[in-house]
Amino acid sequence: MAEQVLSDIEILNKYGANTEWFFSNYNSLKIEYKDKYVAIDDKKVVISGTDLNKVYETIEKKKLSLLSVFVKYIPKEDIIAIL
Repeated sequence: MAEQVLSDIEILNKYGANTEWFFSNYNSLKIEYKDKYVAIDDKKVVISGTDLNKVYETIEKKKLSLLSVFVKYIPKEDIIAIL
């Protein structure tokens, strides 16, 4: 497979789209991926796990771009900030 090279703008746009997708789908994601790290690429979960280092290792093994994949932890319970 030929390696695809993305411009800086394309990387930022892809990262932004993955980030937006994560937050738009957070309520359904927290049911399936509670207490896990998720890696989002092309607006879908491509990797999940409880060990952040292993998630990043898998991203590298799959030759995904660390610059455009959005990685986030989904806690067991929602965190409430009291101000």
